[in-house]
Amino acid sequence: TRPAGNRAPAKRPVPSRPARSGPSWPVRAVSATWMGCAHLVGGAARRVGTGGSGGGVVALEVGTLVLDGEIRALGEVLGVASPAGAGGTVRIRAGTMQGGGSIDTSGASQNDCSGNEGSGGGGRVAILADTLIGFDPSTQVKAWGGELVYCNNLREGGASGTVFVKTGTDTYGRLWVDQGVSSQSADRPGSVTELPALGIGTVTAFEATGTDAWVTGGAALPPRWWGAWMTLQDGAGSELGTFEVTEIDATGRLRLPGAAAVTGAATYRGEYRFDTVELLRGAGLEATDPTQATDLLLDGESELSPAVTAGTVTVKAGAVVG
Repeated sequence: TRPAGNRAPAKRPVPSRPARSGPSWPVRAVSATWMGCAHLVGGAARRVGTGGSGGGVVALEVGTLVLDGEIRALGEVLGVASPAGAGGTVRIRAGTMQGGGSIDTSGASQNDCSGNEGSGGGGRVAILADTLIGFDPSTQVKAWGGELVYCNNLREGGASGTVFVKTGTDTYGRLWVDQGVSSQSADRPGSVTELPALGIGTVTAFEATGTDAWVTGGAALPPRWWGAWMTLQDGAGSELGTFEVTEIDATGRLRLPGAAAVTGAATYRGEYRFDTVELLRGAGLEATDPTQATDLLLDGESELSPAVTAGTVTVKAGAVVG
């Protein structure tokens, strides 16, 4: 089947037309959650209404990917007086990835004076590859939020999307959020990019399987947990350990490698972990769950949630953090 175009949550919708679908090129049948990247998130749009379709989904699972061309999952622009579509999703899992090509899941831009315009939020890219050879995600991958120009005046456009990369040498993986460059040769002003909320809950069942454990919550735990981290606590609130979520079964149970020895788990808390987080050209990041980065780089006028912490923070010359 062909996945529908990108749709945002109801509280911050991305313009799209239900009757139309973004393109899809499935190379191998994979589910929407196989990627193991809860932090795979698209940016929010900058106006609600009927507009261009989202960028759709491109999913590749291969031994070796040689990318010398382009992979696109771009938001659609219908014309003036119509909100633009959000960027789509590109998911790649490969043993080796190489080449001088590019990936783009940017939201569509809009330039209008009607008052009904709106730009699309950036899409999402996740690359899980054992080895990258001559492929630099920081320069060859884009998930920019769409630019919004009202009567030739630059306005706040769609939020940036996310680029997540994890190779065989990474512990947690690397996250880029890049607002991009505007047609007026300045950083694009855009909404803050939000990481999906994981939250807290009660452990209703805990089943050891070998060295791993399956955790059941009070309700089925959603796919956004896959690739995130779960902290288990006892009845007094003391932490029993933090474990990566590597699998979710059909009933919404989570598999935690290495957690079999845990006893007395009563509650859980969600958490994000990254080796590096880079907020580029004015991009912002908001999280309601603890979000840890070994290294955090800020470039431009960035807005950062208090939930985001880092071992090392680099604020580049000219950057402003709020």
